[in-house]
Amino acid sequence: MKIIIGFTLSFLLVIFSMSNLHSQPKIDSLSVLLEQALNDETKIDLLNEISWTYTRTDMKKSEEFARVAVAFADSVGYKGGHAEALNLLSMSLPLEESFEINKKALELALEADDKYQIAVIYTDLGGIYWEQGNTDLALENYLLSLKVAKEINDPLTLCYSQSSIGSLYYEMGNDSLAIVYYKNAGESGLLSTEHTVQATAYENLSYVSELTGNLDEAIYYQKKGITIAREGFERNSVVYGLMNLSQLQSQKGFFEAAEKSYKEAIVEAEILGDKYSLNTAYQYLSYIYIQQEEYNQAIKAAKKSLEYVDELGLSDSRSVLYRNLATAYSATSNHKEAYRYLTDYYAIRDSMYDEEAKQNIAQLETEYQAQQKEAENQLLKAEQAKLRADNKVRVRNILAITISLILLSSLYLIYLLLKSRKALSIQKEILEKTNNDLVRSNKELEQFAYVASHDLQEPLRMVGNFVQLLEVELDEKMNDEERTYVNYIVSGVTRMSQLIDDLLKYSKVGMKDMVMEATNPLDIINNKVFDLMIKIKDSNADIVINELPKTINCVPNQLGIVFYNLINNALKFNKSEKPIVTIDYTDNHTEYIFSIKDNGIGIDPANHAKIFDIFKRLHRKEIYPGTGIGLALVKRIILKHKGDIWVESSLGQGTTFFFSIPK
Repeated sequence: MKIIIGFTLSFLLVIFSMSNLHSQPKIDSLSVLLEQALNDETKIDLLNEISWTYTRTDMKKSEEFARVAVAFADSVGYKGGHAEALNLLSMSLPLEESFEINKKALELALEADDKYQIAVIYTDLGGIYWEQGNTDLALENYLLSLKVAKEINDPLTLCYSQSSIGSLYYEMGNDSLAIVYYKNAGESGLLSTEHTVQATAYENLSYVSELTGNLDEAIYYQKKGITIAREGFERNSVVYGLMNLSQLQSQKGFFEAAEKSYKEAIVEAEILGDKYSLNTAYQYLSYIYIQQEEYNQAIKAAKKSLEYVDELGLSDSRSVLYRNLATAYSATSNHKEAYRYLTDYYAIRDSMYDEEAKQNIAQLETEYQAQQKEAENQLLKAEQAKLRADNKVRVRNILAITISLILLSSLYLIYLLLKSRKALSIQKEILEKTNNDLVRSNKELEQFAYVASHDLQEPLRMVGNFVQLLEVELDEKMNDEERTYVNYIVSGVTRMSQLIDDLLKYSKVGMKDMVMEATNPLDIINNKVFDLMIKIKDSNADIVINELPKTINCVPNQLGIVFYNLINNALKFNKSEKPIVTIDYTDNHTEYIFSIKDNGIGIDPANHAKIFDIFKRLHRKEIYPGTGIGLALVKRIILKHKGDIWVESSLGQGTTFFFSIPK
């Protein structure tokens, strides 16, 4: 095995000498040391150092050296070097492979007690968990990395772990904690002598300036970091710095400068072979082109990004690219392609929402059923108590009748009559109380998510913020058990916050207090037609609005949801070359009856009642995308307005929806 490894080392040195290996002084000196090294572990450490150095300039060469180091370290049983080599190799691989290799690397690093490598791998695993959408495990790994970095007081791992934590908190909407960790990362990184760490430090200081509203200072720090990265031939840092700079420039409205920065980043990333950065750069470049109305260039950039999305398996980026392509194609009047990509965009968005909505509704139904069951149990207990009391009374009465049957017979009959009336009265009171409790329970359930979101979200957020600030301030004073408790609190707060937000989505329509306003329905309809303008244009549809009442009493934003859903359905379920949607009304003295008529595919009369059930779909998602909640939501809003909704339709004959709004 050593003969093969030795041949591979010699071969690599010759090949990379021919490819201008010695153009960089650091690699030149490392390659000389590698040729002269006699100790196996020293050779492996030098191979890893060369691989790490190449991550700044050429990922393909970095991967080649890492693979040789992996095989060499495995053959001689050098666990620390093996762990580092696997971690370096993971940087060139797709996400799933990178995850498995880093887990193996962590096991080896823990066995070797290589704290520096342990900190690095925890940070990389945190990044992978984040990419997979698991922010709890991402934060846990970042905090483990920070703990080890503090033990060894290493500027590089301190900078990277705190920067990663800051970015995660920023993504979670916690700007105050993000600023704390970004600032600490910047201060730690400036203590390092390595160009890449110093560049990362200035990048974090740029984040602090951006979050505090000073974009000019943020751009200054970002440019300073890029300059330092170029001086140290740190191509990776140059790529990230240029992409961050371009985003800051676009925020300032400097789109030409942002375009130039992205193009420079693409050139550097292509030399480096960094496909992840190329995907991100092309994605944002398509947005910049749209802002400059260079739509053909936007299409090219978005499609280039999609190629990397397919290759790397980054499905989360797909919806943004579909939206950019739909916008660009629509602007170039290619409505067929615009419609295709807009449909794909909504399909992805709806599929993500559908599962969340089902889970939330299922939980609400479970809670409601539990309350109903409790009410039934209370009623049963009351009836049983009443029965026991009646039995006692009957025993006493029988004894009294036996003793004085003749004398008290008339009194006993009167007593039975009074007792019967009292029993009926008690039963009636119990039933009324139970019904009132159920009504109150239902109303409280409807308002639960709103109260939870608005009254509980803020103190919950405050708990999370102060726990994290407490962790930062008292970090060195806490023992492992206390840190574990803090992590449990942070994780629980994060999950609870997400649950509260999800519950709010379905419950808003069920709020008790509905503030009715005198509103012109034409204004509501015009706003919703404007929201659907792209879809109307792409489908070549006509929206005909006949004369409507001047004012009606309603909740404007809720009635807007009704018109939006009904018009959107009229366009979606329509295969005609010229869809026509007609909006009209009639006045029957006590209420206004609105109608939305289309010339679409129609609905089988057998399904007229079913379409208003939540999540009820008559067609497969592949044919007509949607969540199945639209008409259920419409019905709920109309019922809250004390109106009614119904449909008249037959297959192939178009559809007319009617709904009433009381005067």
